[in-house]
Amino acid sequence: MFCPKCGATIPDSDNKEKSGSKVVKNILLVLLILVLMAVSGLGTAAYMMFHNKSSGATYEGKGYNTPEEAAKAYAEAFANKDINEMLSCCAIESYVDNLDYEAQIERYGAYMPTIFGGPIMTGDDEATRQINIEERKGQLTNFIIRANLRVSQPIDSPIFSGLALQVGDGKEYDADEIVDMLKGASDIDSIKVGDVEDCYYFLQASSNDNSDKMHKTLKKVYGGKIEWLGVELEIDGEDYVMFVDAIQYDEKWYILAPHGTGASIAGLDVYSGGICELALLD
Repeated sequence: MFCPKCGATIPDSDNKEKSGSKVVKNILLVLLILVLMAVSGLGTAAYMMFHNKSSGATYEGKGYNTPEEAAKAYAEAFANKDINEMLSCCAIESYVDNLDYEAQIERYGAYMPTIFGGPIMTGDDEATRQINIEERKGQLTNFIIRANLRVSQPIDSPIFSGLALQVGDGKEYDADEIVDMLKGASDIDSIKVGDVEDCYYFLQASSNDNSDKMHKTLKKVYGGKIEWLGVELEIDGEDYVMFVDAIQYDEKWYILAPHGTGASIAGLDVYSGGICELALLD
C-alpha cells in the first residue's frame, strides 16, 4: 500500500499481525522448552533424592543371602579386577548407619584412629554421614590396594614393611625396583576362585569360647551378626587364601572387613590385605 499524498509505502496491517503472531509463538515455544527442562530437572532431582533416601545406598549393593555368597562375590570381583564390584559387596552405608562408636572405643579401651581405619565422625547430620561414607569407602579401597600388591609380592617384600625405602646412589634400592614392586596384580595372568570355608578350616584350629565372646562384642560394635571366612584362590597356579569377615544387615550379608579376623589370628600384617599362601599356614 502507498500513501496517496507522498507515495511512501505503508506496511500491511495483515503482515504486521502475522509477524507479531510468529514472534509470540516463538517466545511461547522457548518458554515451553524452558519449563519442560525445569520440570525434568526437578523430577530427576526429586527421583534421586527419593531413591537415595528410600534405598539408603549409593556404593554398597543389595547384599547376599548368605555370608558365603558375599565372600565368593567379593573374591570373584577381585579375580576380575573389578574394584567397583568389590566395593559393592562391602557394607558401606549400612556400616556407617549401624556402627556403635562408643562400643568400639570401649572395646579397645582407647581412641586409636589407626586401628579404626580413619577418623569416623559422630555427628548426626546428613553432612557428617556423607563424610563418614566416603571415609569408609577410602578404608576399603586401601585394603583392596594392599590385596592387589600382596598377590604380586612375597609376604616379606619391603613394600609391606611400612617403612620408607631409601633409593639412589649408595642406597639399598633403585627407583625402578620400587616401581616394579608397586605394579600389583597387573602382571597376574590368572586368579581362580575356589571354595569358601570358615576361617578355622584354613588355620587348622577350632573355635573356642573366646571366639564366641568376640562375636558378641563385634555384633554390639557393628550392629549385625558376623561370620569369619576364608576363600580359596589359585593365583597363577599357586594356592592362596583370602580372609574376610561378613556381616548381616536387614537379612542381607555384606563384607565387613576384607582383611578378616582369620588373617589376624594367622598373624598376618594389615599390609597383607588378608591374603596369604596356603603353604605358609601349615
